[in-house]
Formats: sequence, C-alpha cells, structure tokens
Amino acid sequence: MAEDRTEDRPPPRGGGATHTGSRGTCPVCASDDVIHLVIGMPALPEDWGSGPVWVEWVGCAHPGYNRRCASCGGTWTASSETTFHSVLEVMAHAHVDTPDDLADWISEEYEHDAWVRVDDHHLEIGFRNRSVTIVYPVREDDLWESLDDLHDELSEELAAERE
Repeated sequence: MAEDRTEDRPPPRGGGATHTGSRGTCPVCASDDVIHLVIGMPALPEDWGSGPVWVEWVGCAHPGYNRRCASCGGTWTASSETTFHSVLEVMAHAHVDTPDDLADWISEEYEHDAWVRVDDHHLEIGFRNRSVTIVYPVREDDLWESLDDLHDELSEELAAERE
C-alpha cells in the first residue's frame, strides 16, 4: 500500500515559495517513487534550502517536464487536475492493492456498496445492478461525477419502489 507522502518544503533562504504537495504516482508504472522538478529561480544551490529528497531544483533550464519516475525513468508534466490513465493509477491514488479494496474505498463515499470489474482498458464500477464503464484517460472529477450520477439514479429508483 502506498503511503501518504505530502510534505512541506521550507522556503529557500532569502525568501521564495514553499513546496507543498503530494508526491504522486507515475502514470507509466504506478510507482510512488516520483521526483518533482522545481523549475525557475532561485537557481543557485545556496538559495535552494532544504527539503524532501524527492524535490530537485533545476533552475531556469526547463527540461520539458516537471515530474520524473525514479523507478522506470518516465517523465511527464503534472497539472493541477488529476487524470488517471489506468486502473493502477486509480488504485495508487486510493492507496489500495486490489479491485476489491478499490470497491471498498469507493463504498466509503456512498450509501450503497460498490463493486468493481477490471480489464486492460476499462474500469467498470457499479452499485447493485447498475454500472458505469470508465474509459481512460479520465479526470478524477469526471470519475466521481459519473459515480455520483449512478448512485443518485439507483437511490431514486429504490425510493420509487418503496412508495
């Protein structure tokens, strides 16, 4: 199970911004051994300050990406929106190891218990006899919106049956 690796980086000596954020997971191999590249000034080592070993200050020489996986060597540019490219990324985000654990994690957010089916390209999530198929890539907020809609439909159907 992946651990929460949110840490604060103290500001560089002489002022500057702090580095606060989740370490994240690699979109290629789902490893949590992610290096954050901080691009821009300050560029002198004495101005960098101390911080997590997984943060590298690279100055103004932009390499074209701001994340690198120390496990597989993959590089990418992280955005403020979380986008999942595989079930491994969803599971890493949820800090779970199996589809059953993912179903339990999703169920924590809803009245009805969730179930999960996985194949190489899709993630199917359902409540009772209703489901939605998630096709990658999918933004995190779109995933939750789909699940909210599905859960609401089921809840309305069950309420109508009780009347």
